[in-house]
Amino acid sequence: MHNKHLLIMSPSTHAEEVLREQCKDVRVRYEEAPLNESRSDRSNRRRRLRRSILRVRSSPYYKVSNKIQLEETPIITDVGSMNIKLSSSPMHNNYPSYVYIHQMKTGSHNITKTSETTRRGQLGDLHRIRRQINIHPSERFMYSTSNDSSLRKCPHGSALVSNKHRVDGILKRRGVQYIDISKSTACGGIYEDNGVRVVYDNNELMEQTKNIEFEKALINHFLDNYQQRDSEKKNKNRDATNSLSRCDGGFQSRYPADRVGITKTVKGEKVPVMKSEKFQNLPHDVLEHIFRVILPLGQKFLDESAEGGSSYKDNDRFLQFAKQFNVECGYAEAKTRFEYIDIMVNKVGKYQKPLMRHIDGKNCKRPGYSGTVVYSFHKEVKGNLYKCSIVMASRTVCGAAMERIRE
Repeated sequence: MHNKHLLIMSPSTHAEEVLREQCKDVRVRYEEAPLNESRSDRSNRRRRLRRSILRVRSSPYYKVSNKIQLEETPIITDVGSMNIKLSSSPMHNNYPSYVYIHQMKTGSHNITKTSETTRRGQLGDLHRIRRQINIHPSERFMYSTSNDSSLRKCPHGSALVSNKHRVDGILKRRGVQYIDISKSTACGGIYEDNGVRVVYDNNELMEQTKNIEFEKALINHFLDNYQQRDSEKKNKNRDATNSLSRCDGGFQSRYPADRVGITKTVKGEKVPVMKSEKFQNLPHDVLEHIFRVILPLGQKFLDESAEGGSSYKDNDRFLQFAKQFNVECGYAEAKTRFEYIDIMVNKVGKYQKPLMRHIDGKNCKRPGYSGTVVYSFHKEVKGNLYKCSIVMASRTVCGAAMERIRE
């Protein structure tokens, strides 16, 4: 039998906390960081820690115990071939990943554009996370966020169900509260928690969204027209985990450039660029369902969560921005007030990469405009399972432009 290695570590850093969970089968002794520790002593202590980590991970005992632990943990296999094996827990809903939202202890949080490794993914900034809200998917579901749970303010992403038990243990030890929202906990109603509202396909509100032909046509359109280029795959942003590009429309975060001759002004003030080409190229029936069903339902769902019963209430702003996008797409009669719509499709499978942790920094933070709605569905097409998400949001650049126009 192999001897267990002695691991010397301090609980003061995030890396040590993660290692503590990963090496639970290895005997651990803690070396507390002394008060007034010098920089050189701290460097030497952390160097010893790194060496200990390498010794533990290279040991035959660790490899064997880790293999046993994985065999005992329920995991997902063969999702790509639609042969889904999963824990019997209803929380998982037969899908390999879930959405998490981090409510922070202090103000707005900024995530720099660095690699996922540098950001530490779901476990980044544990000392600043106050609460984690987990939203588990179903075949079709919708959620909205606003105020303290605004996606502009709260870092969010997706994580694998197979790692959830380990992550929950780390959150618990670090004193971070977490809550799980699923189809079973919603019990057919609308689950509400601190600015987050979730509804699943067993609620009558979602009955009108079911349209198999729409779902297949939209995913096939992506497969035929939105394969990522090599240059896109090299990006280190959140799209790097997906093989398909996004289809977005609405107002962008930049203003028209004089040099390309597309400058547009209102009362002498420049207004943001609007793009609608990708939406205009969608199949007619697909675009029809989006504007007749998905967007109105998203607007209603968001309005119900707002104080006073309505979000995005500025009518002048609606006429200047959202209305123009509706007209450009051929739906001048549409009353939906979203300034930006983003459609993403990704393949669900055994080796699925989670969505990187990020914030939606381009969404508007002005009162009444912090809300975001996301409608998602899963569909099997050509033998593979795909998830499609339609994000409906505001844009801070529209709010800023409106303020200048009124001055």
